[in-house]
Amino acid sequence: MRYLAFDIECCDGAHICEFGYVITDEDFNVKEQKDIIINPEHKFRLTGRPGGRDIYLSFTEEQYYSSPLFTEYYEEIKNLLERKDQVVIGHSVSSDAGFLKTACKKYNLPPINFSFFDSQKAYGEYANIKNSISLEKAESLLELPKPEHLHKSDEDALLTLQLVQAMCNRLEVTLPQLMELCPAACGSSENYMIRYKGNSLEEMLETVDKNPSALSNGKKERCIAKFAKSVRPQGEIIKSKLNGKNYCFGRRFEMNNVKLALLLIQLMKNHGSTYNTKVIENDLYIATDEEIIDGAQPNTRYAMAQQKRETQQNFEILTFDELYKLIGVTEEELLKSHVPIIKECTIKKEAEKTFSTGKLDNTIGALLRDKGIDIFSAE
Repeated sequence: MRYLAFDIECCDGAHICEFGYVITDEDFNVKEQKDIIINPEHKFRLTGRPGGRDIYLSFTEEQYYSSPLFTEYYEEIKNLLERKDQVVIGHSVSSDAGFLKTACKKYNLPPINFSFFDSQKAYGEYANIKNSISLEKAESLLELPKPEHLHKSDEDALLTLQLVQAMCNRLEVTLPQLMELCPAACGSSENYMIRYKGNSLEEMLETVDKNPSALSNGKKERCIAKFAKSVRPQGEIIKSKLNGKNYCFGRRFEMNNVKLALLLIQLMKNHGSTYNTKVIENDLYIATDEEIIDGAQPNTRYAMAQQKRETQQNFEILTFDELYKLIGVTEEELLKSHVPIIKECTIKKEAEKTFSTGKLDNTIGALLRDKGIDIFSAE
């Protein structure tokens, strides 16, 4: 197997003017390095952009304009990226794949289809940062060799490989193992659709079951919303006072206890209850001890629940202890369970689901915790 890292420069943030790549063996020994200069057939707009930093490329505009068009290099680039038995690597690959899509559509060419590993997303998990980080910034933080030129595609591709190699060395893993540790950094560009793993409900649930902290708050919200819409009772509805009730938890509880929230949503569904974040449409609100002690803070679901209870006698606020008694389980017992792995609801309702069998926690966070480092500790 070989590794191929690539990088693209554009004349205006959209149209390709440079495609660079580096090929190595599995030990990251460089076998080939090349920079392809392309006539973008568009004006260069890389400086003086409102809200954007200035970018200076390694060649003159005349050199770019005197080069062949993308059509001249299409087959070469397509064969490079679509070759089997290789790992394609990039930094913020969704951007570069998008540039390729733009070029293919511009010249009415078939899409270039390939799978990839994104060093930007991998580094984000490695360093436990939420915001995207530039290649130069990651290079500086990991003290990698500085390239001779920034924004020269082949040298940026080499820097991408060095970043991935540094993460592998520090974690004492191979690249395939790093890809297993960070599945959210893996993705594909197929038929003009660019997609990362971990965005489907099934993938998010698998992540929550292994390491809830590996999901961003945005993904936690999407996961809970999709799960609540798709979940089905596990057998016949259990008769209880929860039958037919609409309910919700507080957002802070969901973000800090996403696995517990999902498990409770399943058990409540077994009791014929439906999760709904719109408090005004609900019959129940499940409050944490913290919410009860702190009182109704402005613009929270708990505040809306308090207001509704004051005006409607049939609205009830339960504590989690009261809820656990109603569904006949303790929090400790519940957290030993696995999150039900279900598929997102489509037009046809899903069949009855059961708890997953569970898998080993094999994320980057787990590996670092084994080394005595917990990068996912609660804030």
